[in-house]
Amino acid sequence: QRGARITNLSYSLTSLAAIVMKYDETHAAGMVHFAAAGNHQSPPDPGVAFPANLPSVLAVGASTQANGLASFSNTGVEVDFLAPGDAIVTTDRSGSAGLNASDDYATVSGTSFASAYAAGVAALVLFKNPTLGAFELENLLRNTVHNISLPAGLLDAEAAVSVAAGF
Repeated sequence: QRGARITNLSYSLTSLAAIVMKYDETHAAGMVHFAAAGNHQSPPDPGVAFPANLPSVLAVGASTQANGLASFSNTGVEVDFLAPGDAIVTTDRSGSAGLNASDDYATVSGTSFASAYAAGVAALVLFKNPTLGAFELENLLRNTVHNISLPAGLLDAEAAVSVAAGF
């Protein structure tokens, strides 16, 4: 109702029917949802976290700076693509409340950062071509990934925005 077209959830939740219903309902109405796949990769594979494992949500795993799968990133057939999520330099809270008391920046890792990155790419694509519908946007993102022999392709912001400009 407020015009939002993209959401991002950078943490996992307990599965509840009401949450599933709202994701499905808003996706059918044209919203594109992103969620972190999870940071608990270990044998046996725990799969993709909720709500990233829902069909109405794009699940995002984390890639390394060398374009590999981050060792902590959950994987599974629900993962739509990977995005940068390992050793990300970001702003931090100042002083003792932050991760690094002597600096306003910190280096962090997690699928939460990958999911936020993917949502940002989607926003850039919609800025370039606001006429895209939800399913067109999702397909454009999936079809412009780098296939790098991983469980999912690596999101390519430049390719996605370039395709959107000529769509």
